[in-house]
Amino acid sequence: MKKEEFAYDLKATGYRGNLYLIGNKIIIAHKVTLMYGNAGGNKEVELDKITAIQFKETGLLRLGFIEFSYLGGFDGSNVQKFSNANSILFKRNHNEEFINIKNEIEKRRSKIQNMQTTQIDIPSQIKKLSELKEQGILTEEEFKIKKTELLAKM
Repeated sequence: MKKEEFAYDLKATGYRGNLYLIGNKIIIAHKVTLMYGNAGGNKEVELDKITAIQFKETGLLRLGFIEFSYLGGFDGSNVQKFSNANSILFKRNHNEEFINIKNEIEKRRSKIQNMQTTQIDIPSQIKKLSELKEQGILTEEEFKIKKTELLAKM
């Protein structure tokens, strides 16, 4: 078995490829399958660029799949899943791996989105506090305390 050339947080073993989660990015690593229109290789996608995850567990007679749509990427909606560079097929014995990695990707994406929202919101909150101070609703000391608390969150 070939050893991975990089460290990863989570790995899901697919049919003709693997999915890796490394920090705030995924790597979709396809095996060479020219018969199915895939030349192989790795595709890296930052989690904050992912716009949607389509997921289907395996069925009695079908493979499961996970597919990613992302900013600037081809979503492959009119292409069969087995030849789409943004998706990985998997067999029944790997369902749990893919459920776990999907859940962790969604958790990390949510955390990133919350951080981005917070960072955007903090300057406007400081501005509102400044306005309250100017109106005499907050004292200078109260303003400084709140401003320090907000800046610590950035």
